[in-house]
Amino acid sequence: MNFKNIINLFELNLKSKGIDIDHYNINRSEITSKDLEVKKLSFDVKELLPGQLSCPYHYHHDIEEIFIILKGKALLRQDDKVKEVKEGDLIFFECGPKGVHQLYNNSDSKVLFLDLTTFIGIDICEYPDSNKINSNRNIFIKDTQVTYYTGENKIPSFWHDKYNKKE
Repeated sequence: MNFKNIINLFELNLKSKGIDIDHYNINRSEITSKDLEVKKLSFDVKELLPGQLSCPYHYHHDIEEIFIILKGKALLRQDDKVKEVKEGDLIFFECGPKGVHQLYNNSDSKVLFLDLTTFIGIDICEYPDSNKINSNRNIFIKDTQVTYYTGENKIPSFWHDKYNKKE
C-alpha cells in the first residue's frame, strides 16, 4: 500500500520562488496541499533566512491561518505589537483585522515553519502597511471605501434603451 497522504515536513525540498525583493524571497516547499489532493486546507512549509519577512503585513477576510514554528525563532508582528515566537509554537490567525500578521527573522539562524490555512475558493486579503487589497490574486491600492450602491444612482441605460416599455 502506498501512503501518499503521509509526508515528512523535515524531508521536503525547499526552493525559492524567485521574488526580486530579497527580504521576501523565502524558500518554500515544492510539495503542496494540491499534491495530496486536499480540498479545504492549504499548507506550505516555509524557511526564513536571517533578515527575511514571511510576507507583507496582512489579514484575510475568509481564511483562517495557523503557523507552527518547526525550527528556530522569529518575531511575530500582530496588531502592531511584537512577540518572539519559537520552535513548537502554534499561532492562530483569525479572519479579519484581528488576524493581521507578519513574521520577521531577526536571528542569525534559519526559521522553518508550517503555514496551514483553510481554503474555500476565495481569498480577500488586506495589507495595512501598503494600503492594498487582494481579491484572489488581483491586487489594488485602496484609497477610498465606498458603499455598495455608490455609482448606482441611475438605472443603467442598457435597460432604458432596449427594455423600457412605459405605458
